[in-house]
Amino acid sequence: MRRLVKILVVASMSLIITACNQKAENYSEEYSDVGTQEEKTETISFNGIVKAEEESSVISVLTGTVMNVYVKKGDIVEKGDKICKFNTSELQAELLSLEDKIEKEKSGESIRIKMYKENIENAKRTRNSKINTIKEQLCKTKKSYNEVQKEGKKYKDKIEMLQKKMVAYKTLLNETEDIETEALYNKTIEEKKSYEALYKESKLKEEEIKESIDNLNASYKLEVLEQDSLLDKAKYDLELYQNTTILEDEAQVKDLKKRIKDAEVLADCNGIITELNIEKGQNFSGGKIAVISGKEKYVVQGYLPEKNVFKVYPQDEVTIIPSYIDGDEITGRIEKISDVYDDENEGFLVEVSVGKKEDLRIGMNVKVRMEYVVS
Repeated sequence: MRRLVKILVVASMSLIITACNQKAENYSEEYSDVGTQEEKTETISFNGIVKAEEESSVISVLTGTVMNVYVKKGDIVEKGDKICKFNTSELQAELLSLEDKIEKEKSGESIRIKMYKENIENAKRTRNSKINTIKEQLCKTKKSYNEVQKEGKKYKDKIEMLQKKMVAYKTLLNETEDIETEALYNKTIEEKKSYEALYKESKLKEEEIKESIDNLNASYKLEVLEQDSLLDKAKYDLELYQNTTILEDEAQVKDLKKRIKDAEVLADCNGIITELNIEKGQNFSGGKIAVISGKEKYVVQGYLPEKNVFKVYPQDEVTIIPSYIDGDEITGRIEKISDVYDDENEGFLVEVSVGKKEDLRIGMNVKVRMEYVVS
């Protein structure tokens, strides 16, 4: 048959003291005749404590000296109210130093920026020096090449002229057979041979110089590529520094500003300060600063012994009487029953919603009693 459940809360000072331990041993069972002789009611009771249904832990990752604490345990706060403030003098000094560094970096006045710019200028000077040296060598070599070409042309012209003289002397000899003409003819042959040797030598020299010009042109192109690469690297180093270091510094500035802002810790919701873990002047190492308990809804939490855990179910109605009210009942309902046994409190955690929270306060100890008909 379906169970009929009713929970009555009976409070007394002695029960309140023992309820602080939240032990499941503080329960009792009673049997009484109800209606016919075949029907009996079973009563189960356990101690409970009133808590807020919603709690928010105020946590800070900041470390340092607590300058001010604006609340105390039991204070009612609203979202945005100040909880405490940390000393930010070191953060402020670091922020000013970093902002000054960024300003100098952006304006080009920092030592690192000047160094990178000097590297660029050195790369430009080296590039121009080496390239100009090759240009000068190339210019001189081309000039020599032109001179050799002119000299070779002069030899060639001389050879052609001597060739014509030889033809003329040969014709004359065929007609007269003059000894003097023959001597001139032979002399012209020797002179032509001499100029042919000079011409051949000039052509060899011309080829050597042309090869030197080709080598210098290749060297020039390679040197330009190498020096341009070094110059580009110097420019890249500056750009990289500006685009990474400055961006990193700006990100650090943003983080410092956030930490300075977070140094003034604010309540993140409305409620009551039920736990406060800091005090003025304390050297805080980070962690939970406070707990804010909501005021809208309360619950009662207690521990049910193992033998009775399957006699109680969620949505069973309950009534609770705190110690300061003699006989008044507060209606509630079982909301949750833990699936895990708690060794320390020797039972399963039970959470009961409270219908009339005006008669309760957070931290009150109560007695929970449940009755239902058994066959």
